[in-house]
Amino acid sequence: MFRYAATLCLIGLLAACPEPHDHDHHGGAHCEQHSDCGAGEHCMEGTCQGMHGGGTDAGRAPVDTYVAGLEKSGAMGRVVLTLVESDPLPRDLTLYTWQLLLTDTEGNPIDGARIVAEPRMPDHGHGTHPQFTEATAVDGAGRYELADMNLFMAGVWQINIVVTLNGADDAGASEDQLNFRFDLEG
Repeated sequence: MFRYAATLCLIGLLAACPEPHDHDHHGGAHCEQHSDCGAGEHCMEGTCQGMHGGGTDAGRAPVDTYVAGLEKSGAMGRVVLTLVESDPLPRDLTLYTWQLLLTDTEGNPIDGARIVAEPRMPDHGHGTHPQFTEATAVDGAGRYELADMNLFMAGVWQINIVVTLNGADDAGASEDQLNFRFDLEG
């Protein structure tokens, strides 16, 4: 439908034609389905996006090897986040649930934090839907759960995580950031 309408616009037979470069803020052409996009592109969130090569940091950071208890320190040095368990193990294309432990740098559990994950594919330049997954507290003692992260495609997934301490709306809240990177086989 989109290509047919574009052809009619080119020859002047359609009254309401988009501008020749009808792009959104992401730079891709507007679309309704994958067939509206060119070769090597797919329709995601209403815009045509490249299947590969969209990211800029793809080859720069190494991927993590999953082991239960994998720890990551926040970039600001405020927190340590431990991936206690992943269900399933990070290799399949499916919905993931992660059990997490949040501590300060001395190992003291942190409760009441807000933990938000954004799965991204740096090699492809896109994320997943929904864009963000928010953790829920589980039984206190710094334990949280990220449920239903949709890692739907083979390749490197970078799970960017923002931890907000002292409550999400507190004027004195402080943040820290970290990420996990896994190469899913599919």
